[in-house]
Amino acid sequence: MNVTVNNPQKSTSRTTKTAASRKKKAYKSKKQNIPVRITDNELLNYIENNKISYDYIERFKKISHITDSIMSDILNLTERTVRNYRQSSEKKELSNTLREKLVLLISLYKHGAIVFGTTENFNTWLDTENFILDKKAPREFLKTVTGIRFIEDRLTGMEYGDNA
Repeated sequence: MNVTVNNPQKSTSRTTKTAASRKKKAYKSKKQNIPVRITDNELLNYIENNKISYDYIERFKKISHITDSIMSDILNLTERTVRNYRQSSEKKELSNTLREKLVLLISLYKHGAIVFGTTENFNTWLDTENFILDKKAPREFLKTVTGIRFIEDRLTGMEYGDNA
């Protein structure tokens, strides 16, 4: 009877390398595929492996169905700055903070549309004062990364039956 013994260290290290390389390739091949829920690690990898330019501002506007005025307020930009980005022929890469916010906001809007059924319903919820949020509208929290994460947590809580 022949018995074959595998060396677990070799297979584990090869598996780890293969999984890591597949994950890195996956980020490079899914350039504009932002997940509905994005972890900090996924966010950092996404920002590192994708050129985030004005196209993402347009993409956010298209997904969110909001006006330039509201979008500028959320992104902490003037409407004129947004227009300048739009008119730039070079499609300049955005600041790190803006890149991070855009990816998080796109992810948040995808999640919100799932929780509320439509983007319009999600926007209505974002604009409605909320008792649990000290009578503030959830949209007021979208100006910072921490606020975006907070609203994301509220959406997840709502999926599991929490009031928000």
